Amino acid sequence: MSAVEIFAVAGAPIRHSRSPDIFHRWFAQSKTGAIYTRICSKDIDRLFGMCRVLGIRGLNITSPLKEEAHDAVDELSEPARAVKAVNTVVFEGKHSRGHNTDPDGVSYALAEAGIDVAAKKVVVVGAGGAARAALYALKQLGPSHVTLVGRSPRRVERLSTELPCTPAELGELAEILDDCDLLVSCVPAGADAVPAELLRPDMTVLDAAYTDSKIRQAAQIARCRYVDGAGWLLGQARSAHRVFFGAPPKGKDLSRRALTAAPRRPSVLLLGMMGSGKTTVGRKLAARCGLGFTDSDWEIERASGMTISEIFRVRGEEAFRQAEREIVKKAAFQDDKVLVLGGGAVSNPQSLSAIAHFDTKIFLYCSPPVALDRIEKGSRPLLEVDDPLGRYVEILDERRDAYLRSADLVIDTTEESIDDVVDNVAREIGLSG
Repeated sequence: MSAVEIFAVAGAPIRHSRSPDIFHRWFAQSKTGAIYTRICSKDIDRLFGMCRVLGIRGLNITSPLKEEAHDAVDELSEPARAVKAVNTVVFEGKHSRGHNTDPDGVSYALAEAGIDVAAKKVVVVGAGGAARAALYALKQLGPSHVTLVGRSPRRVERLSTELPCTPAELGELAEILDDCDLLVSCVPAGADAVPAELLRPDMTVLDAAYTDSKIRQAAQIARCRYVDGAGWLLGQARSAHRVFFGAPPKGKDLSRRALTAAPRRPSVLLLGMMGSGKTTVGRKLAARCGLGFTDSDWEIERASGMTISEIFRVRGEEAFRQAEREIVKKAAFQDDKVLVLGGGAVSNPQSLSAIAHFDTKIFLYCSPPVALDRIEKGSRPLLEVDDPLGRYVEILDERRDAYLRSADLVIDTTEESIDDVVDNVAREIGLSG
C-alpha cells in the first residue's frame, strides 16, 4: 500500500454528491495529495470490506447507509450515539470509529447566516436522520421551544422522546407555524410538505437540501428569508475534515463554489482490473442508454490483427500502451460514448491526461478471488505466474491510487449481476429512464 491517504463518500445514488468537489479543493489548497472519490453502495458490510481492501482511511456516508453504519462500526462518538446515525467513519487497521457531523453542519449554517435561535420558537419538519441532527444541534443552541412535525406520528413520537421536543402532526402545521421564528426543513428536496400560504415574510427557513427544492419555491413565494443547505453541507464537511485530519480546513469561500455542478456530457469511461466486468457492463450500458461503445482492447486487436497476448509477446507492453493511448485520446472528446479501458492504462501519464476529459469515470471494483475466477486461464499474460492471485493483488495495489484518483465513482461488481451493475451505472449518470 502507498502512503497516499484515500477518502470517499458512499451511498446510493451518489454521483450527485458534491463532497468530492469540496474535499478536492481543500486537498489542493493544503497540498496533501490525498484522494477523495464516490462509492455507490447499499450494503454496509460489503462497503466496509471493499474499503479495507482498497486502503480507504475515511468515509463520509449518506443515504441509505447512515443508520446501518451506526450498527456496523466498532466505536461511536457521542453525537453519533445520540443521533443514532453515522455520516463519517475512520478506519484504523481493523478498527472503525463512527461520527456524526451533521449537527455541526446545522450549527455552522445558522451561524454563517447570522441566525441566533436562542429564545426563539423553532419548528422542525421531517422525522429522519436530518431531523435527528437538527434536534441535537438545536438542543445546544437554546431555543425557547422546538416542535417536531412529520408524516409518521409513530416516528415523531419516538424521536421526540429521544431528543426532547414537542411532537405534532402535519394537520397542526398551520397553527404551529403561526408564531414560528425558524422553520427547519428536513424533508427531501422534492417533497411538498409545507405550502407557501403557511409561511410568513418575517419567518426564516433553513433547508437541509442544497439543490433546488419545493420548500425553497414556497419560501420565495411567501417572501420569507431562505437559507439553503449549502452551509449545512459545508459545515458537516468541515467537521468531517477535522475528524480525518485533526483540524478544520481553510478556504471556506473557495469550497462553496464547488457546490455548483458543472454541466455534464454523456461520455462514460469504465476503469478497472481484469475480471471486473468492464466489457460486458460497457456493452450493455451503451445499448441501454443509446450511446456508442468502444473497447480499447478490441480496437487494438482489430487494428493489429493480433490478440493482446500476441502483442505483448511479439511487440512488447510499450507498443500495446502506445496504441491504447491513441484510442483514449481520440475517445476522450467524443460525446455520447462509453469507452472500456484496459486495466493498465492508468499507469501511463499520457493516458491519464486524456482520461480526465471524460464526463464520468467509473472504477468497477471486484474482489480479487472472484475476479480471478472470471478470467479465462491463459488469456492474461500478466497472470501467467505460479501464484496468480498473489500477482493480481500486487497489480491492484500498484494501480489502486491511479484508479481512485481518476474515478468519479466506484461501483462494486463482486456480488452483483451484470444487469444490476448496469442499472446502478445508468441511474448514477442520469440515464436510467
